[in-house]
Order: sequence, then structure tokens, then C-alpha cells
Amino acid sequence: MRSAPGRRDKTRYCEYHREHGHNTNECRILNAEIEKLIKRGYLKEYTAGGAYRGSQRQGKSPLPPQVKPEPTEFPRLTGRIDTISGGPAGGGDSRNSRKSYARRTVYAITRTSSVKSNPVVFTEEELMGIEFPHDDPVVIAPVIANFMVERMLVDTGSSVDILYLGTFDKLQLPRSIIQPLSTPLTGFTGHSIKAAGLASLDLTMGTGSTSITVRTQFTVVDIQDQSYNGIIGRPTLTAIRAIVSPAHLKVKFPTPGGIGEMSGDQQKARRCYQVSVPPVNGKTKGIQAKRARENHMEINSVEKEDDEMGLFKDDEGSEGAMTHEEIIVVPFREGNTERTFRVGSRLG
Repeated sequence: MRSAPGRRDKTRYCEYHREHGHNTNECRILNAEIEKLIKRGYLKEYTAGGAYRGSQRQGKSPLPPQVKPEPTEFPRLTGRIDTISGGPAGGGDSRNSRKSYARRTVYAITRTSSVKSNPVVFTEEELMGIEFPHDDPVVIAPVIANFMVERMLVDTGSSVDILYLGTFDKLQLPRSIIQPLSTPLTGFTGHSIKAAGLASLDLTMGTGSTSITVRTQFTVVDIQDQSYNGIIGRPTLTAIRAIVSPAHLKVKFPTPGGIGEMSGDQQKARRCYQVSVPPVNGKTKGIQAKRARENHMEINSVEKEDDEMGLFKDDEGSEGAMTHEEIIVVPFREGNTERTFRVGSRLG
């Protein structure tokens, strides 16, 4: 029963009836008419999902139309190109362990690391001394099993850390510590090679208070590689939370003492590349062949670090450096033996 016009609430107005007393959203007659239209198939664009929801909408304003985003169409793939893979990465050496790794639940890190450090940044000043333009690899000299090992290639595309068997032998370690490995390594060409095994060795990067040492599981490979002594791959780079800047030829990582770093040697990197490039048409011109041989003799050895604390000296106290040539000590100034440098006898 409707009230007299004079007694109706003037603050409430219905657009449908064009009179006071109630609001448009509260109009029962209007809502009933809207439901009738929806049942007959009208106003679907104003209902959720296009379906009639009955009295759930009673007393509420009609829903605005929902605009669904059109799906993005991606080009059809022709194929897939993989990177270097294999070895013990991705769960382990056995098939079951790799399947378990693939099924493992992905979780987010909710606790911060115990190592507090400043942000890792690379500045323009750190580019000083580097020749540009360049696309040289990052080649560093970490300490492995108390030996400073030159010509270790930093490769974020490698699923394993690699030591060549010849390099391993120069570390003066028994081959008996190499554990068998059944998973082959697969390279860019798709060919697989069987590794000699796994060797767990201490690897140190950085110097002084900003150095870090991790136990690294190296895949030992018995192949002849004249350009590098091994590869620092994703396992170690991830373990030390390293960030690589190819432009700066540098690797940085957080340590308890601050940000540690390893700088690459641009000239050595280029010499490594020169040695690794095969001759053109089976021949190398005289001067290029001579430089390649000299560079190979200069950087092919694995040498113990010469430090004042004697951490890398053998039991007899000798430095025990393993080189392929005699080392000559040359003073910077004739007659002054306080400051000297060393050169190979074949380079003198």
C-alpha cells in the first residue's frame, strides 16, 4: 500500500516512477521488470557470466558489462635450440633423482640470507683499461685445491663446473678421488661425451676479507683443450650468488666481509681465443703460429700461488710451481733487487 504523496520522504527519489518516497535501487517494481527481461534473454551483457542470477541481484544496481582481454597470439614455433647440458646438474646422476628433481615443489624464499651485503653494482669507472668494442669472454684465475688455476672460463650457459683431466693431474691429486659418473655431457652440436667422473674440490674466489670458498663438484673431462683449463658454470655461480658483467669482464659476489670480485684478463682471454681458433685451410701463417705457440706456453701451466703466508707451499717449503719452462727473475731497475718480476726463459 502506497503512502500519501505528502507523507513521502523527499530525500529519496525513484527515476523509474519519477516520484519521491524510495530510491531507484530499492524499487521492487523496477527490479521485477528487470528480472522478467533477463528471463526472456535480454540484458545478458549486464549480468555476470551472461546468466540469470535471480533474486541475488534484487535491490542492487545492474552490473556493468565485463570486457574480456583478447588472448595474445604467439607465432608458431619451428623448433627449439638447447644449450650445453648434462652431467650431475638438475637433480643428480641417476634417472630417478632427476625425475624427483623435476617434480619437486617450487617455493619462494621467505627468509633473507645470513650474509648481509651492499647492492652489487658495476660502475663506468670500472670500464677503465678495457678495450672497446669487445666481445671477449670472462676468463679468471680462481684458487682450486690450493692451486691458482689460470684460464678458467666463466660460462653461465654450462650446467656443470668442468675441469679437464690434464688440469686435474697438475693439481697433484690422486685420480682415485674421481668418482664415477654415468650421465654424459651434451654440447651445442648435440654430440655427447662421457666424463671421467666427479671430483669434489675447494674453490676460492676473491681475495682477503672479501673472498669466499665453496666445495665445488667438478665434472672431470678427458679431452684435449688448449684454450682453457676448465669452466666455472652455473652450480658455482649460483652457490656464491655471483653476478657476471661481460662488459666489465668481471664477476662480483657477496661475502661476509663485503662485495668480492674476480676480474678477467682481457689479453689472456684474447690469447685463449687465438689458441682455440683452428687454422684456416689447415695452415697458419708463420707469425700467427709463432704467437700461438708462445702464448700457449705462457698460459698453459697451472701454478701455485706465490703468497707471503706460504699457504700454497709444499711440505719441503718450496713453491713447487708447475711450469713448462724455467722462470727468470728480472729487476725493474738494474742493481735493485727489491722490486722484480718474472718471465719465462722462452719469452726473454
